[in-house]
Amino acid sequence: MPTSLRRSPPLRFGQAQSIGAAATAALIVLVATSVLVGSENRQFRSQERATVLSKLSTVRAKLEGYINSQLLLAESLAAYVAANPQVTQAEFARMGTVLLEKNSGIRSVNLAKNSVISHIYPLRGNELALGLNLVAKPEQRAAVERAIQQKRSTIAGPVKLVQGGVAFINRTPAFVVDQPGLNSSPTYWGLASVVVDEMAIYEAADLPKVSQQLALTIRGKDGLGERGDVFWGQAQVFQQDPVLVEVAIPNGTWQLAATPRSGWRDRSPIAGVIWLLGGALSIGVGAVVWKLMGEPTRLQRAVDQATVELQTALQDLRQEMDNRQQVEAALSNSQLALTKTQAELEIAHRLHKMLLPPKSELAAIEPLEIASFTAAAAEVSGDYYDVICQGDHIKIGIGDVAGHGLESGLLMLMIQMAARTLLAACEHNSARFLNTINRAIYENLQRMNLHKHATLALLDYQGGRLCLTGQHEEVIVVRSSGTIERFDTMDLGFPIGIEPDIAHWVQKATLELKTGDVVVLYTDGITEAQGDRQMAYGVERLCWVTCQQRDRPASEIVAAIVADLRSHLNQQQPEDDMTLLVLKQR
Repeated sequence: MPTSLRRSPPLRFGQAQSIGAAATAALIVLVATSVLVGSENRQFRSQERATVLSKLSTVRAKLEGYINSQLLLAESLAAYVAANPQVTQAEFARMGTVLLEKNSGIRSVNLAKNSVISHIYPLRGNELALGLNLVAKPEQRAAVERAIQQKRSTIAGPVKLVQGGVAFINRTPAFVVDQPGLNSSPTYWGLASVVVDEMAIYEAADLPKVSQQLALTIRGKDGLGERGDVFWGQAQVFQQDPVLVEVAIPNGTWQLAATPRSGWRDRSPIAGVIWLLGGALSIGVGAVVWKLMGEPTRLQRAVDQATVELQTALQDLRQEMDNRQQVEAALSNSQLALTKTQAELEIAHRLHKMLLPPKSELAAIEPLEIASFTAAAAEVSGDYYDVICQGDHIKIGIGDVAGHGLESGLLMLMIQMAARTLLAACEHNSARFLNTINRAIYENLQRMNLHKHATLALLDYQGGRLCLTGQHEEVIVVRSSGTIERFDTMDLGFPIGIEPDIAHWVQKATLELKTGDVVVLYTDGITEAQGDRQMAYGVERLCWVTCQQRDRPASEIVAAIVADLRSHLNQQQPEDDMTLLVLKQR
């Protein structure tokens, strides 16, 4: 019998083809896994840098906010010197007391006539600085000359002080005009400086706390940016691919660099899990393909379908990665914007609280009982009030700054500092007082390119007589007999910060107070507060409640008005800031 033909070669060829197809399918899965792992690692590194950038942006916002608040103090000193070039040490000491009262981070303030320190407060502990020629100090000469030549404020430091310690110095050049109005050019008088303790700036930005989480370094001594020396952290951080952020300071910049404390990680924590799942999937796909290769027809259909599904899966994967990148980029930008806004609101809220006179200070005023209430419609109030007592003369201010937030908080600070500085300089003429405040605020707003304004009324009390100046809401007077008098302030002034000179608008009105008479000052958030019936609280209701409570102490009158106002609101959220001030003649 003839020997039958063997079919071994075709069988071996089919087996080799099955193995090759299975290996190819497994390889495709592994390649897709590799692409996915690479994408995950890139996204992880991007997210890690975004987290560092978010923390670094918060530090930058806090640094800029604190430095700008101290800049206003130096500019206030320079503006005062420009108006009073013959200022004495005693006058400067009175003004220095006001400036340092609520700014614990300030070591001292000084004036350097012709760049030689001539006035300083406090003098004790700073005697060695008197007579110091700033231009003659090599480590300070460049910053001083830059401030004079450019006629702009500069931040010098950190500087090792001759009296001991290390500090940052905010210097503003002061120029005086010998003959105003004759187009004469200003003459350099000297420098006004605010010396801020080094650690006060660092702690205001939470640098010690953040440095526990990040390897954080700052360079740019004297505002020289990346050309300046390192003064916080280790210089080698700049060689470790750090996140970089610029801090804008007066007439210069600092550069912040940061990396994670443990360094950058190249691999995502879940990369190993992805590889494990991808390996298992490649084995499973290879086994299925190898099994299907035993049936050519079914295999062809299965391969075609698997190829389509794999291509679809790869396209979906690429689309998902693109969408994920876009979402994470948008999330990162939103997080940075939110962090900056929160830092600004925190600074503005702190400034607003610093401006309000404490209850102990109001209780110490003997001729009058004074009580107050203030509530913000948002995180930061745009209302302002202050009570300043100087001997038997009491200066009371109330105003409403347009808008809310950091810019409104800075405008409030400028008004408060200007008022306290003028009073410390013994300026009691109400018309000049209000016009000087307006001129200083107008010039600062123009320089800062801010479109803000405020209403402001000033009340001068002395010996039972109250003198009103400035434009604000009505002043309500309830006599002890129950008679109600309302004084319109629209013709007594003009909004602050709109015109450079408001002297011809400023008028005054005078009224006499007897024992038991009550004076009510308020912002429009009180009278325009709307309840659930969309009806305003109104001046008439405010007058009626005050009249009914006139025989009670000032603090109880305020409590009664606030209780009636909340009853009117009926748990509705007020749409505007509310401030109430009640004065009662003892």
